[in-house]
Order: sequence, then structure tokens, then C-alpha cells
Amino acid sequence: MPKQTSQNRNDNGKQTESSPNCRSCHISSPSADPPPSLFAILIIAFSVSLAWSQEPQIETDYPLSQDSVRHQGVPQGTVTHHVWKSSQVFPGTIRRYYVYVPAQYDVSKPAALMVFQDGHTFIGENGDYRAPVVFDNLIHAEEIPVTICVFIDPGHLTPELPPKPGWRPRPANRSFEYDTLSADYSNFLLNEILPEVEKVVTPNRYVYSSKTAVATSITNMAIGLSPTNRCTPLSHSETTT
Repeated sequence: MPKQTSQNRNDNGKQTESSPNCRSCHISSPSADPPPSLFAILIIAFSVSLAWSQEPQIETDYPLSQDSVRHQGVPQGTVTHHVWKSSQVFPGTIRRYYVYVPAQYDVSKPAALMVFQDGHTFIGENGDYRAPVVFDNLIHAEEIPVTICVFIDPGHLTPELPPKPGWRPRPANRSFEYDTLSADYSNFLLNEILPEVEKVVTPNRYVYSSKTAVATSITNMAIGLSPTNRCTPLSHSETTT
């Protein structure tokens, strides 16, 4: 059979042949203008980058105040280290937790309670937060009530803990514990960790401040809304007496 071709006219008016397999033989000229939407994107991108370059640089490191450094004459609390690997709420996990007890703690008087997630990041004397140092100073200055602190690490899904606390390796159960909107973490805290803490200290009651507890917002909300929550709000009068 003779080869089938289609005929087109070029810019000079001459006929040219094209293959029948060619769906479209029209090729845009390299000098053709891009669509207007592309111009808009380029203009916006340039404007944003220009505005960003003109923004003042903001200091990202939190400057430590005098509350975060040791002062002579300020009594120092104690921080004890513990391991929890018998969880029924989060089976198969193992974790570290730490308990801070201020020097002013008196077993015969009520004590406030503050719970920290990612606990190891807050307890270092030379770290970014230095929570035990801060609590020592603020309790001594009577700016906050006598407060027991519990610093809880997220769970690892390994038979044993890594040699040192930290993020390498990252605790595999962290997101499941912190980001799940359920009563699990509340039950874990109230029925597993705090009873262990009572073996170290025996406060008359727990006073839990949802405004100051350091936690992810979902975890904090889940604890506050849990029907098993046996903590009472921290009132203004309790913070000043």
C-alpha cells in the first residue's frame, strides 16, 4: 500500500508531509509569551522574597534570666531518676522519668504538681530550660508554691533503654502517646506514673495547673477533660500562700 501522509502548509505556503502517528505537529515558538498566571506567580514569589529579606532577624535562642542560674543561699531540691517498663496502658514500652522534690517540701502540707512531657530536655543544669534551677529560685522567692515536678519521657519500643536520654534514637511511641485524643495518657499518668511518684513523696493532694503544665496541647486537653482526673485546679490563693 502507498504510504499515507497528511499535507500542511508551512510559513512560505509550501506543502509539507507529516506522519499519521503525529497527534499534533504544531510546536510553540520559543519566543511565545508564557501564560499570565506564570507571570503572577513569579511576581508574588519575588515580592515575598524581597519582603522576607527586609524583615528584621529575630533572636531564636531564649535568653536565660537570673531565675535560671544558681544563687548562693538558695536551697536546692533533689532530682531522682526512675525507669518505668510495666505499663498496661502502653504495653511494650520502656521509659525514663524524673521526680523533682524542692527542699521546702513538707509531707504534712499540700504540694502543687507540675508534669513535663519530653522530661529529659528540662532537667539539665546547663541545658536550655534548667527547670530544677528555676523551681529552686522561684520557690525560695515565694513566687510560686512548693511544687513537685514529674518529668516523663515518651516510651521506647525496645527491650532496654538507650544508654543515654535524648533523641537518638527517637522514642518510637512518642507521637502515639502525645497526639492521640483519648484518655490513654491521662490513665497512664494518673494510674501508673503518679502512684509510683507517691512512693517517693506523699503529698496530701495533687494540685494540677493546666495553664502551666508543659505538654503538647492535645495531651494537656485530654488530661484536663478526662473523667478520671483527680487533680484540682490551682487557685490564685494557693499560689500566694
